[in-house]
Amino acid sequence: LGLPDNVPYKKISPAVDVSLFKFKTDAGVIKTPLRILSIGRLSWIKNFETAISAVKLLKDRGTDVIYTIAGFGSEYERLKFAVYQSGLEENIIFPGKKEHKEIAKLMNESDIYIQPSYQEGFCVSVLEAQATGLLCIVSDADGLKENVIDGETGWIAPKRDPEGFAEKITEVINMSFEKRKETALKARQRVEKEFSLEDQKKKFIEFFKD
Repeated sequence: LGLPDNVPYKKISPAVDVSLFKFKTDAGVIKTPLRILSIGRLSWIKNFETAISAVKLLKDRGTDVIYTIAGFGSEYERLKFAVYQSGLEENIIFPGKKEHKEIAKLMNESDIYIQPSYQEGFCVSVLEAQATGLLCIVSDADGLKENVIDGETGWIAPKRDPEGFAEKITEVINMSFEKRKETALKARQRVEKEFSLEDQKKKFIEFFKD
């Protein structure tokens, strides 16, 4: 992290209310149409253009897909125009900014969560998606590489690479239900073990005691 050797520190990760983001009963199931979800402010750093391009590739290859991007921000009009240019008005939905309970509902109704960011400190939404049992595909940006264990609790694709995201999504669609369910369960278990609110509170208390 670049800290001097004599500076004491502890690394305390973000946490999730696992009681709100319950493990979905159909985790691992891929429905028709495929339901993909992203959560985040609509800014350049979230790189939703890559996700839109990946959805275009999926559609052109015959995948029936609905992609929901929940959030609001300065890039809204530009992203809407990108969707229009790509002919994806019936495939990509912008429902606006949502409260936590509404986000939990969106996640419960989705199959795959993608986070294509250029940069990301860690991303609580990805933790919430894993807690819910969504199949998570994230970029290799910063803290996302720690958030998801590639091939074990989710999958990592190169940032700025629509083809890479489309290939990962296709890989997940084509893998066995058993493998998808196993990945979803491992992700949920890791969130419960390492990223619960109770665990975070204990770490903060220990930090200030020290």
